[in-house]
Amino acid sequence: MSDIGSSQLEEDSDEMPDNPHGFVYAHNLDTFKKTKREKIESQMKEREETKDERKAQYKKRDKKKGGKTNKQNLKNKPFNMVKPKKLESIADRFQSTKSKLKSIRVQLGKFKKTQKSKIDNRRKQFR
Repeated sequence: MSDIGSSQLEEDSDEMPDNPHGFVYAHNLDTFKKTKREKIESQMKEREETKDERKAQYKKRDKKKGGKTNKQNLKNKPFNMVKPKKLESIADRFQSTKSKLKSIRVQLGKFKKTQKSKIDNRRKQFR
């Protein structure tokens, strides 16, 4: 590591208050490193604790006071109220494919019969 002898280390520890720059040397640090087994054990403890917390949260959620949630209410909504919105979205999707096909035709200009069959196949895919 370095060329510092044990006697110098002891002198350095005595001189700590006189250290104007606040340098910290490796021998002054007390370090601790967990072994692999200790790390795994601590992780398992944390997992068990979080499982217990989650179970408690689920129990609280099940004991919820009040009526139905918004999602539950939407599931019971009459289909006739939802139908126009669904049909409108389907029409919008169909309209966009029509406009795509028109733009493709304009971009192609003159084309051969084989290209026409390719366009027809694409048209079938969009439907």
